[in-house]
Amino acid sequence: CTLFEPLNGPNTAHLILTHGFLRDQGIMSGLAQHYASWGLKGVTMNLLNSSIINNNPLQDAEDLNWISDEIGGGGPVIYVGHSAGGMRSVVAAAQDSESVAVLGLDLVDASDNGWGDIYLALENASSISIPIWGLMAELSSCNADGNGLDVYNAAEGGNAIRITESD
Repeated sequence: CTLFEPLNGPNTAHLILTHGFLRDQGIMSGLAQHYASWGLKGVTMNLLNSSIINNNPLQDAEDLNWISDEIGGGGPVIYVGHSAGGMRSVVAAAQDSESVAVLGLDLVDASDNGWGDIYLALENASSISIPIWGLMAELSSCNADGNGLDVYNAAEGGNAIRITESD
């Protein structure tokens, strides 16, 4: 994992930034650097259970909780995730009493449990009262035709912003 420390700024919530399926932490580095310039500490990490041969979002969510405790010492955390990392971020936030918000970037929600798809973010979104915000591109196969929109609709503090003409 890579820690992005702010040069100065208040000691506020830290960020856990999570990449999408079959990607790596490098895709979130620019965003982590940007947040650090605002004074927010953040961490990116490679998901260990996000591959074609080993896809275990629940274990990844536990790993995100663990790294949050390690870098934040149990303080407030914002989970930020792209695509399938957005789903993992919602699950991680539901398991973490210190979570204060989730930001999904083209959140995709579905995991194959061997018997068909299960919707982990949707199952967890309605059980948490923190804000769950998202940015969504135009519906396409890349974001599972917008199946993450249901997550924001189910969340008490859910709000998705559609970015028209983006892919």
